[in-house]
Amino acid sequence: MTTETKTRFMGDRIADAINQQDMAINAALRESAINATQIFSRIGEFFAARRARRAAVAELSALDDRELADIGIKRSDIAQVARGKFPHKV
Repeated sequence: MTTETKTRFMGDRIADAINQQDMAINAALRESAINATQIFSRIGEFFAARRARRAAVAELSALDDRELADIGIKRSDIAQVARGKFPHKV
């Protein structure tokens, strides 16, 4: 229903109230869409980081103990190193 039609049937005050309500609903829907987009973006970032951690664990696990010692980590430290938490200073 257009603003002109609302005004004709309901009067100016009622039409203005309905228009304000419509604008508030539209704003809330826009905000909800933005929030949903942000949530999906964060989920995507989480899974990308998870894939990167798994790849790092796989690469480090493929090294033998001597190669790990050369870069200053132990086999037991691989998971922590992949998360970016170094158990000791290198």
